[in-house]
Formats: sequence, structure tokens, C-alpha cells
Amino acid sequence: MTSVHLYVFGLLLGVVVSLVAMFLIGIGWLQDTTIVLPLVMTLALVLNFIPVYKKVYERSWSSTIARGLGVGIVNICVQILLFWLIAGLVG
Repeated sequence: MTSVHLYVFGLLLGVVVSLVAMFLIGIGWLQDTTIVLPLVMTLALVLNFIPVYKKVYERSWSSTIARGLGVGIVNICVQILLFWLIAGLVG
């Protein structure tokens, strides 16, 4: 259930950040959407994953942050790499 919660949060946050990015592109403040994926994943990690990880595993904040960042950063890197590989193969 925790995984579902984390992914739904990420997806909803992704929609909001994408809409904001499209608006900023429309008014000329951004050139493209390359910032969306790393920004969404970083915000989801800090605002959702680490607090949920703390509540579920009941560890100290220092342990939770260290473990959460370790897992989160690896997850972000792998997902961005896969996204770029897939986009490169299709585009």
C-alpha cells in the first residue's frame, strides 16, 4: 500500500509540475520540459518518500534521511537514465 501511495503522489505531483512548466514555456520563462522529471522526483522524495519512510519503518530522522536519500537518489538516476534511453530510441 505504501508503494501505491508513493507512486500516486508522484504522478499527481507530475501533473501539477508539468502544467506549471507548460505555462512557464508559454510565457517564455522556460525553453523546454527537461526540468520536469528531475524536479518531480526530487520533490516527491523530499515531500513524500522520506516522511512516509520515517512513519512506516520508525527509524530516527538521521537514519531515515540517509537511507531515504540513498534509495531515492539511486531511483531518480535509474528512472531518468531509462527515460533518456527510451526517448533516444523512440525520438
